[in-house]
Amino acid sequence: MSRILRWAVTFLLSTVLVAGAFASIRAGFYGYTLFLAAPVLMGAVCSFLMQPQTAGEAMRYGAVVLGCMTCSLIVFGVEGVFCIAMTLPLPTSLGSFGGYIGYKLMSWGRAPRGGVAVLMLLPAVSVPLDVTARPELYEVRTSVEIAAAPEEVWPHVVSFPELPP
Repeated sequence: MSRILRWAVTFLLSTVLVAGAFASIRAGFYGYTLFLAAPVLMGAVCSFLMQPQTAGEAMRYGAVVLGCMTCSLIVFGVEGVFCIAMTLPLPTSLGSFGGYIGYKLMSWGRAPRGGVAVLMLLPAVSVPLDVTARPELYEVRTSVEIAAAPEEVWPHVVSFPELPP
């Protein structure tokens, strides 16, 4: 498989994983699958498809792919620049870790596809945890009580004093 084809397949699989992440966001489960399993899996798939020569190269591939996917959230208008800037270290680190795992799975045997297939089961394990772990909802009410008659307060609510020049 040529290097360009590997990059295309990696991007396609990562896009499918990101689409799955978007689906989980729309479904309302934020948890292990979205924030841990998906980045590790993306990094591992990237490393497996790119077939790096060293562990460091595999980790760089994983970090770059996750960095690009995370920054694509800005392009698609899902998140803002500051949110991405704050969260970027987490997905790139997890992508790097996934790249290392993918590299180690490649180097452990003659049939690395079995190792990557086991890694693909990671979301299948984490999705049930996310679906069943619903956070408790608390109702919050806020009120401001003013010790004055409504006729006295109302003019201050609807009118504004002149501002100094």
